[in-house]
Amino acid sequence: MKNLKHILLGATTSLIVFFLFGILTAIIKTPFFSRMIETTAIDYFFLISTSILIGVYVGLYLYNRNKKGKICTYTGAFAGLFAVSCPVCNTLLVVLFGISGVMLYFEPLRPILGWLAIILLIIGISYQIKVKIKYKLDTL
Repeated sequence: MKNLKHILLGATTSLIVFFLFGILTAIIKTPFFSRMIETTAIDYFFLISTSILIGVYVGLYLYNRNKKGKICTYTGAFAGLFAVSCPVCNTLLVVLFGISGVMLYFEPLRPILGWLAIILLIIGISYQIKVKIKYKLDTL
């Protein structure tokens, strides 16, 4: 029963991250905001995979109560948000680079950021899994 609670918390976190990232980046259509650049299939892939991996990490973190892998997970979540965001709509990027700079330099890097986010989130999850395996082996 204790495991079910952590699984449900991880699944709930995945849904919250999916809708939060999806609405903030206008991948999920809302009447308040629209994207300047069309949404592609890879945007949906990165949104879904990032939200699932964040949910898995949160479920394992709440189960293990281990702080290892937090930096990888935070960085992965941040990179995942930038990977699915519209570069022209992102005010911070436009202020730093200008619209032409964003389209020239940042737009081609979005898939790389997406894959980096997935890798970092998997590393964070692996830290949580290693702790549990090490604990089980030590108790044998």
